Amino acid sequence: MSFVSPFPARFGSSSWPNGADGDFVVSSDTTLNLDSKDSYDFSSLDVQFGATLYLVSSDGKWGCIGAQECNIDGSIRYINKNNGTTKTKTAPDGQSLSYTVAQKTGGAGGRGDASQGGLGGAQANGGGGAGGGGGAHSGGNIASGGVGRAPYLAGANGGRIGGSSVAGIGGSSVADIDGLDGLDGLETTPQGGNGGNGSGGGGGGAAAQNGGDKAAGGGGGGGGDKGKHGGGIYLRCLTDITGGGDINVSGEDGYWGGDGGYGYVEDNDGIGRVLGGGGGGGGGGGAGGSGGKLVLKFVGTLSPSTLATGGALGTGGAAGVGDPTGNFGNGVAGSNGQAGNAGSVVVL
Repeated sequence: MSFVSPFPARFGSSSWPNGADGDFVVSSDTTLNLDSKDSYDFSSLDVQFGATLYLVSSDGKWGCIGAQECNIDGSIRYINKNNGTTKTKTAPDGQSLSYTVAQKTGGAGGRGDASQGGLGGAQANGGGGAGGGGGAHSGGNIASGGVGRAPYLAGANGGRIGGSSVAGIGGSSVADIDGLDGLDGLETTPQGGNGGNGSGGGGGGAAAQNGGDKAAGGGGGGGGDKGKHGGGIYLRCLTDITGGGDINVSGEDGYWGGDGGYGYVEDNDGIGRVLGGGGGGGGGGGAGGSGGKLVLKFVGTLSPSTLATGGALGTGGAAGVGDPTGNFGNGVAGSNGQAGNAGSVVVL
């Protein structure tokens, strides 16, 4: 397919786009990636219904797409994971481009119970910190819950003391997920609840045993990861931009923090020892990604919708509850992350 622009005055002397890269089709119900560091020069761009064209970049570089004819019945999307950035570029037609995305703050993880619970992790670069594990107390045998960690670190294991008690294992750091809930303390052995996986790993719950009496703390909830930011897209078309799809540079929603696990105690011998199984702290929510910038230059009408919203905040996880028959209390809920800033759409 060849196309000669009837609108040279509007686009000046630039020869871009001249169709050097030929026709570009993203077929229905498929996904295709383009590296945003390059500029593209298509004779026609056709993103069919149900298809998604992703521009990809590790740091939010401008993506420049020129086409002599444009039809978008599917979606063009650009998101990337960075810590906030400002990017500038001169497009092949001489257009100056610039945008900034701000990195918003994630929520802190809540600590485990106030007596022997592990501290919650701080947020880092928008990712939520993890909750600390709950402590355990059985007749003077006292163990502390594991520390919840900041992104992107694994949570600490809980402590253990007495008998065959088993400490809860700290959660792993896993990107791009909602924080998983910390596990409840278990009667068996006893065993502290494992911390939840997440942006930051939740602290493991503690375990303590004295004679037949058992106590176990709940694991801390994993931190929710941050949402990715929208990038910068410059789309230049020499005719109408047709189709019923969308062009989207919105930020992603922040991921949710995991809930803290519940504590557990069991008095098996009736001696009346002091018992305590503390609740784990909730994981912090991730920050929403900020919207990027979409710049459009075309002749005629624009039919697809355009989106550049900020991502919603990730909600902090709920506090784990300490066993009501024991002396150790509840954990602390994780904090919410912040919502991302809105981006912008500019038609030249």
